[in-house]
Amino acid sequence: MSPLEVLRGFISSMYQWETTFHSLKRTEDYKNSTERKNDIDANQKATLEGIFERYLTKKAKETIAKSRLEILITGRPAEYEQIINDQSVEEGKDCITIEANRPKGFKERLRYTLRLEGQGFKIDAVHQWKESTKKWSRVTAI
Repeated sequence: MSPLEVLRGFISSMYQWETTFHSLKRTEDYKNSTERKNDIDANQKATLEGIFERYLTKKAKETIAKSRLEILITGRPAEYEQIINDQSVEEGKDCITIEANRPKGFKERLRYTLRLEGQGFKIDAVHQWKESTKKWSRVTAI
């Protein structure tokens, strides 16, 4: 897969995970049954681990992915309702960067860094544009 296809797949998978899990959290079963809540959490954590395994580098899984796996946070509006800027693809010495925008909620400009790992590209880091400093800042949690 091309870096653009990898990023599209990641954002789509994360959006699907986030919206599905958010809906499940609002059910009576989730709210009223500890056993059911634990089952849903375990299932959603496993799904999220699969997404991270497929799309993130080993380094990213050990750093920026850890907190989401621990707290299983979802957002409203969905964090992964993002629009990829296909024209923003830049090739560096050992990486490729692609920008995406979050049009709702905290309207953010993000830059994903992808690197070759194994047989294909994976997301290695994410940066957020800070308007106040006019610089990219590394995101510590994905």
